[in-house]
Amino acid sequence: MAEAKKKKAKKATEEVGNRKIDIVRALAEKLDYSKNDVKAVVDAYLEFIHGKLINCEEVSLSGVGSFKVRNRKARTGFNPITKKKIEIPARPAIKFKLSKDIRKALKEKTVEE
Repeated sequence: MAEAKKKKAKKATEEVGNRKIDIVRALAEKLDYSKNDVKAVVDAYLEFIHGKLINCEEVSLSGVGSFKVRNRKARTGFNPITKKKIEIPARPAIKFKLSKDIRKALKEKTVEE
C-alpha cells in the first residue's frame, strides 16, 4: 500500500504544470489534504512573498533560491519602430538567484525544446 502511495506522489510531481492550480492539485494529492486547504496555504504563502517584495525585503526559499529587489538605473533606449531615442527612468526590479544545488544540477542537464 505504501508503494502505491509513493507511485502516486511521484506521478503527481512529474505531471505538474506551472499554474497555481496545478501546484495545488499536486500538493493536495501528494500530502493527502483537501484542495481547499492546500489552496489556502499556497495563497497565504504567495501573499507573504508578495508583501516582502513590495517592502523591498529579500525572500529566500531554502533549496530553491532567493528574490531580491534591485534598482535599475535610468538609461537611454530607442523605439524600434520610429528609431527615436527615449529615456527609460530608473525603477525597481526583482532579481531571482538560483540555489547552488539547482545551478549544479542544471549544469549537468541539457534543455529539451
